[in-house]
Order: sequence, then structure tokens, then C-alpha cells
Amino acid sequence: MTDKLDRKLVYYTDEADNMLFAPKALVEEAFALREVLPGCATWGDVRAALTDEQFANVSERFIHPREFEAEKAVGGELDDWPVIYYHQIADEFIPESVLQQIGTEYSGALDSGWTLSAYDEDEIIQTLEENGFSCESRDDLGELFRL
Repeated sequence: MTDKLDRKLVYYTDEADNMLFAPKALVEEAFALREVLPGCATWGDVRAALTDEQFANVSERFIHPREFEAEKAVGGELDDWPVIYYHQIADEFIPESVLQQIGTEYSGALDSGWTLSAYDEDEIIQTLEENGFSCESRDDLGELFRL
């Protein structure tokens, strides 16, 4: 877990009544990228549209280890990028010490993690705020999450 947590969170309740959290700045950047990337026909267009850091993230996920070919068509590879993965909530966004106060830990054959039940929303928000987080509901956040 990083030492410098972004304490401005947005949240969404999914269809299973689980609360999903992510840093507000990360979510805003993800949606901004989803506005820009559909207009990119080639990897050269993608390179020109993004900052060095953003392009490094795209390169790592979609280009590496093949060589960068500026004229190669993107071909829909970035249609649902960027994404946020469920495990990032516990791994990167909310410290385990806080999750222990507000969540239920689970462990299965295929995965493990924490659930944050929307039935406890008031308590969860209050505990996060007591731990220095701010929380804002965002209805479209679920579009970014993947398993």
C-alpha cells in the first residue's frame, strides 16, 4: 500500500449492494481518457494524445513487449480502458486497518478480499471520514470496475 493515499474518494453501490471506492482524481482521469481514446485511430494518435505517464501505462498494458508501431491501428484494444480492479480498493485505496473496521473479509478458492455492504453505508462513510477520507457518491463509477 502506498504511503501517500489519496483521501478524496468517490463511491458507488453495485448490483450486489457492495460499495466500491476509488480516488476521485483517478476516476476523473480515467473518464477523461475514455473521452480522448476513441478518437485515436493509430498508436501514434494515442501517443500524441496522452502524457508520457499515461502513455507508459498504455504501453505496458497493450504494446509491450512488441515494438511500438506508430501507424499500427489501435483496433478497439482501448475500448474499455482504463479500468479499476476490485482488489485495488484494499491493495491501494483504503488501508487494511480501516477495512477491518468497516468491511467483511472473505476468502475463497478463486479470490479473497473485502466486501463493504451498502446496508452499512452510513457507518462506512462515517468511519472513513473519521480516518481522514472524504467520500462522494458517483453513479457512473461502476463503469470502470472489473474483477
